[in-house]
Amino acid sequence: MWASSTGGSDGLVPQRRWRKAGRMGMRRSVGDVARAVVGLLLPGRCASCGQPADVLCRPCRHDFSRARLPFPSRATPTPCPPGLPTTITAAPLVEPLRGLVTAYKDQGRRDLVDLLADVLAGALRVAVHATASPVVVPVPGSSRGRRHRGDRPVEDLVVAATARLADPPPVWRAVVFARSPADQAGLDREARAANLRESMMPSPGLGRRLEGRQVVIVDDVMTTGATLVEAARVLRECGAHPRAAVLAATQRQPVVRDREPD
Repeated sequence: MWASSTGGSDGLVPQRRWRKAGRMGMRRSVGDVARAVVGLLLPGRCASCGQPADVLCRPCRHDFSRARLPFPSRATPTPCPPGLPTTITAAPLVEPLRGLVTAYKDQGRRDLVDLLADVLAGALRVAVHATASPVVVPVPGSSRGRRHRGDRPVEDLVVAATARLADPPPVWRAVVFARSPADQAGLDREARAANLRESMMPSPGLGRRLEGRQVVIVDDVMTTGATLVEAARVLRECGAHPRAAVLAATQRQPVVRDREPD
């Protein structure tokens, strides 16, 4: 029997359960059930433009494909915050991808997970290729976000993307919040950094297991890099060697192309 999606006492996130459950996700919540009932009663809508469609209409799917980078690339914010690990992005954060990320996380469109996981897997594949025996670590979600959404959408996205790799590494919930930071929306670069500084800690029982490990931190979006910097700080203090992968980076990040692994 597999552990629940909240993870066992060892902090491991059960990837195999995702592959068995498929598009239904890792954990059913009241919100999931409500969305399923609505989906049976109402015709499907494009998550981008709202026209009748299954997930995305054909024009929006075309725009979505064009918004992706030709291959995953390194992204660096300007200015680059101290402590930011090497970060690979699969796409710039432009429309319709920006709206799809919001729809997935905040508007209950969990049916977008496969579409977004396919994109994130490209960046994750490059980041994992550069490490030896890596561990994948999703950025932690806040308790406020979990209460509001009823699940862990970023973690579920990371697990789905990792499962698409030829040799999926383990996913560890190795970093958690030590305190609840304020909502990042509307904060400038300096405020974001101050808000997140010293806000995270290693998951109980996993600190020692991280020593000497190659770790790939994964998030959905990189804006200023503050979240990745804080997660990397925790991992380095545990003796780990972090890199990062994100689904998308905001446009003000200049993108430096890296080659895909052979």
